[in-house]
Amino acid sequence: MRINPKIRTFKMSEKNNLPKILIADDDEDIQLALELLLNSQYQILKASTPKEIILQTERLSPDLVMLDMNFSRDTTRGQEGLDILKQINQSKIPVILMTAWGSVELAVEGLKLGAVDFIEKPWNKDKLLSSIEQQLKFSRFEQENSGYREYLSHRQSSQKEDNVLDGWICKSSPMQSIEQLIQQVAPTDASLLILGENGTGKSMLAERIHLLSARKNAPFIATNMAAIPENLFESELFGHQKGAFTDAKQNRIGRFQLANQGTLFFDEIGCLPLNLQPKLLRVLETGQYEVLGSSKTQSADVRLISATNADLNQLVKDNQFRQDLLYRLNTLVITMPPLRKRADDI
Repeated sequence: MRINPKIRTFKMSEKNNLPKILIADDDEDIQLALELLLNSQYQILKASTPKEIILQTERLSPDLVMLDMNFSRDTTRGQEGLDILKQINQSKIPVILMTAWGSVELAVEGLKLGAVDFIEKPWNKDKLLSSIEQQLKFSRFEQENSGYREYLSHRQSSQKEDNVLDGWICKSSPMQSIEQLIQQVAPTDASLLILGENGTGKSMLAERIHLLSARKNAPFIATNMAAIPENLFESELFGHQKGAFTDAKQNRIGRFQLANQGTLFFDEIGCLPLNLQPKLLRVLETGQYEVLGSSKTQSADVRLISATNADLNQLVKDNQFRQDLLYRLNTLVITMPPLRKRADDI
């Protein structure tokens, strides 16, 4: 019987999205028994020596490690397992300890060193499955929480600036014109490009527009594009899954997801690398993107405000900035007047 390749690909993709569990045990029978028990719900990795265990955790970033306490060098005391546990903890991967030489003292020592649970061999099947499910759920909660803690820190920073925004000064004629303009454009969802010299208040204007918009109760997420290392741009904007690249030790929520239903502000937009500009363009055109390491398409619901002191038209001529991206960014343009023309405000 021939297998439909499309069906096969779908099943493999499904399998790749399952949580990864590393069975770290030098007993092949234990490895096989656990693999048969867990294979239908999880991706199974196996390691038989301390060196293999450390390499697997560093290279493949499993979601959970089931760690035997005793290997060939130390068959009863569990010290070798505790030594491995200390190294795994540096990667912040949850570890369930296993041993046939169970003792309360050993269990307490392992938990003190960061293990999340302790299972004695032979194990109780229901207890083992329950522990694995519970620890994976808790780990996912922690990873998601790290992103929301970042979001809350942004909100707190925004609240600290409320007094500055309440004291928005626009006595000068140029700033009165700006004020009239933002009262008209703020309620819209159009992409907005703010131009102006350094120090003219572009970021303050962006947040003021957000607070005057229908999205004011949703997040305002500001990102300085000039401060992001080039190799981290995609991760910062779209997020990544654990294991997507070498240093991806845990899931990360990207700026588009953090700003969902709110406003995303890109300061120094001219610093966006040319190779990433098509990916930003795709989000602006379709409202869709993928998290690094995932094939699942996400939807973006944000209002994008960008700012720069660079001459984007010149960057387009120099082939450093895409013309079609510029068209998407500058639906509406506000040019902040320089301070030398705002003497009344100063």
